[in-house]
Amino acid sequence: MTVEGKRSAAYESAEVRAVVARVGVLLQAGRFDEARQLLASLIADDPDNSMLWQLMAVAHYGAEKYSEAQDAVTRAIALDPDNAHSYLLFAKILISADCVGEGIQRAMRAIEIEPDLVEAHVLVSTALGQLNYGRDRALWHGMRARDLEPNSAQAHYAVGAALMIGDSRRAAKQAYAPLHAALSIDPQLSHVWNHLAIAHLRRARSVRAVRGFVTALQLDPQSEVAAHNLPLAVWLLVIRGRWWALGLLFFTAPTAVVALELDAESAVAGSAAHTVGALLIAGAAWWVLVHRLLRVFPADMRLAAKGVLRRDRLVRPAWLGQAWALAWQIATVAVPWWNPAMIAVCMWVSMLGMWVGTAISRVQIGKVRKARQDERHRAWSAAVSAPQP
Repeated sequence: MTVEGKRSAAYESAEVRAVVARVGVLLQAGRFDEARQLLASLIADDPDNSMLWQLMAVAHYGAEKYSEAQDAVTRAIALDPDNAHSYLLFAKILISADCVGEGIQRAMRAIEIEPDLVEAHVLVSTALGQLNYGRDRALWHGMRARDLEPNSAQAHYAVGAALMIGDSRRAAKQAYAPLHAALSIDPQLSHVWNHLAIAHLRRARSVRAVRGFVTALQLDPQSEVAAHNLPLAVWLLVIRGRWWALGLLFFTAPTAVVALELDAESAVAGSAAHTVGALLIAGAAWWVLVHRLLRVFPADMRLAAKGVLRRDRLVRPAWLGQAWALAWQIATVAVPWWNPAMIAVCMWVSMLGMWVGTAISRVQIGKVRKARQDERHRAWSAAVSAPQP
């Protein structure tokens, strides 16, 4: 090659490198269509470059064109069959396309090529967690990733996700430490907030669950996990109000009796007792029905949350049942009943309304859980039908 030829080749190589760098910038900026156009021109000149095909797969993957992404990464693997990162990318694409079983196989192939590839271990662990299956295997991969990279938030998250496999309260409690460790490293990971909130939800810690899902949605407004589970956490928060309403009976009943006794002695004293007692119960009712619920949300969300709570088909029956019960308790104390037996009648009526509201709400939540279970069954069927290694 002449000197001029060498200079030309060097110039072309530098030009290609500049275009590839431009592609990287576009991918990071989420401008996937522009990246694909640039890559198409490069691949036309160099169709046997595995790196270009890998970048094309990333561009298709970012644009959620999973079929085209699979074709591109398959071409990259054919050109460079020992590239662990190509198999890892293939695994991500398959899992995003709901082919979780096949995705796990590709991630395992990446680990065979590069045993210390942290991201592959994390992917296997979290994918098994997605299937809610293989706790020991998922935990091994998660702990392996954490051992390889102790300062990786994703590695700690993988351990937490693996520990949560099994749907038990004990498993959820065990997951707290690694999930908190992941958030201490990177508090901006919405999927970790989701898992932590799910752990709280399993342990019936409704306030923390609601706050966790709200944080996840603030970080990622498109989070389907948070959007699905937040209503369940809010439902649990609301349904627990029945215990406050029930506990308030131990104040309402004796207050009503005392007020009736004072009525017999002095009209003024009786009226004062009825008024003060009713106001106290009304204040408690406001705390149970409004303040207790809204204080869980950030201040800038409370107005919107109030509107959603009124319309939520899961929450509304239980909330109305509690409102009914508390309204009858206010009436029990406020009204100077002619017969003390009416106090007992009011108590039964209040509890009956709350029981009906709770029962309707439980039926609604059962329908949601059945839909979620059907979704899990479909995931299992896809995993079972996938080719086995």
